[in-house]
Amino acid sequence: MRKWLLCLSLALLLPFNALAAGTATTIGTWYDDLGSPSYGNATLTIEKEGDRYFLSRRNGDGSGGRYRVERKGTVYTKIGDKFGAKYIVTEKGLEIHDKAGYIRTAKKK
Repeated sequence: MRKWLLCLSLALLLPFNALAAGTATTIGTWYDDLGSPSYGNATLTIEKEGDRYFLSRRNGDGSGGRYRVERKGTVYTKIGDKFGAKYIVTEKGLEIHDKAGYIRTAKKK
């Protein structure tokens, strides 16, 4: 039952057109060194599906999520995030920011 619910939950996170047509384009993938033995490290991926952008985060412990982001140039802002999460693509990697400012840079994978 749990596996079925997990599969259903994951399917509902993807827009129907992406499931049907396989139209996702990967913008980039980055390795985020969290320095935490509890969560392990994370992989961040930004994808474009039609005219929408999504950020997927997969932590080393298997947890993670997929979030809608809005693109303005090289800045991807997480929609509806109470912490003001935004991600900036640079030559050095993917800068991670919140309302308070810069947090760290995830390295290009």
